Amino acid sequence: MSQDIDQGIDPEENPQEDLGWLKHLQKNSWEPEVIMSGIILAFIFAFPSQVFDFSVRLMQDGGLNFLGAWLILIYLSSIINVFKIFLVAHLVLRFAWTGVLGLSYAFPHGVIKEKLFKISQNYEYAKPLDMVIRLEKVCSMSFAIPLMFAFAILPITLFLSLLLLIYKWFDLDFFTVYLIFLGSVLVLTFTMLLTKEAGWKKRFTKTIFGSIQAIYQSNLGKWATPLYVFFIFVVSIPLILADTKGFHMYSNTTNLSGDDLLWSDKSLYFESYLKDDQRFPRVLLSDDNTAQNEIRIFIAYYPLDEKTVRLLKSRYSVTLDTLGWHQVQEPIDLFRFYLNGSEVHVAKWEKSKMPFTNQRVFEGYLDLKGVSAGIQDLRIEKLMVLEKFLFLPEIPKLRENWAKFNFYKTKK
Repeated sequence: MSQDIDQGIDPEENPQEDLGWLKHLQKNSWEPEVIMSGIILAFIFAFPSQVFDFSVRLMQDGGLNFLGAWLILIYLSSIINVFKIFLVAHLVLRFAWTGVLGLSYAFPHGVIKEKLFKISQNYEYAKPLDMVIRLEKVCSMSFAIPLMFAFAILPITLFLSLLLLIYKWFDLDFFTVYLIFLGSVLVLTFTMLLTKEAGWKKRFTKTIFGSIQAIYQSNLGKWATPLYVFFIFVVSIPLILADTKGFHMYSNTTNLSGDDLLWSDKSLYFESYLKDDQRFPRVLLSDDNTAQNEIRIFIAYYPLDEKTVRLLKSRYSVTLDTLGWHQVQEPIDLFRFYLNGSEVHVAKWEKSKMPFTNQRVFEGYLDLKGVSAGIQDLRIEKLMVLEKFLFLPEIPKLRENWAKFNFYKTKK
């Protein structure tokens, strides 16, 4: 009791038996660890497709340019997959711990040297109980690393969300937002370097994140945890690449090239192959096979095309005349359509939304009268204006292969 009084602890308010629940949890921490890892993993494995769709909606609904949406997709996919690897590694460790635990029950005395081959009798072996305790510590230690990681990315995510709101609210170009982000990082870096004894640093060290980081650093070594996190990130790179595969097709300002031009993906061009919850990136036909004299066509709407229209009307009217382009009043006027090498026109366009996804589109009918049966080659050109980058102004560009694919017309 005198020891408690010397340490400033009131034995009546903090009786030792009150900490029994904590000791019980520490001894049985594997139960909540396994349950939480399993539940979180079940949700995480369903996230990648949602993150992909969220990034697409930022472009098609929110007006974010492709680079910004792609960086957000990379960022969110990295977080999800790093957590995924963390938790899978934890479950694998718990699996090994369960096996060693069973071994310690079946053979509590461990190795019986006299029954080994003579060549193996001169070595020392770990006892089953020691292996259980060692693995228990590793498992419990590894489970707190995702918590530290979560506390690290939370303020970054909030700051990026704030930048997105600024980008949308003030209608800024992406380069300006990038400069704001870079400037904020530099200010934060210099603040941390120049204020070594600041009061906020003392308060930070008492936070959960600061304390966990210091615990790992002091017990495992200065570089052990960063190297482990880096290793997890490297392992997650193939998963990140798989989650972002095909996202380049939603770049509304680029030509098709390579395999995208030679081997068209039908799930991106034909409604009959499109999933109910999937948004198409550029152009969509109702089917890849028709016997009718017209076929329904959809063009994806991107809010940034509105800005292109304004720039072309106000600054680049000469460009339109040089290209022999028709009058530009709406985003749909940014496109020219070629069927089998000849320019074709859609008589009327309607603004509508796709079912299930609410994707905004321009809808019309492509005239196929007089077109012979067989494979038809559809190519779409797009006139657009590249956003200014660094100190370069906006640049008008013609994308001659903005979309290119084939469909089939059969005889009636």
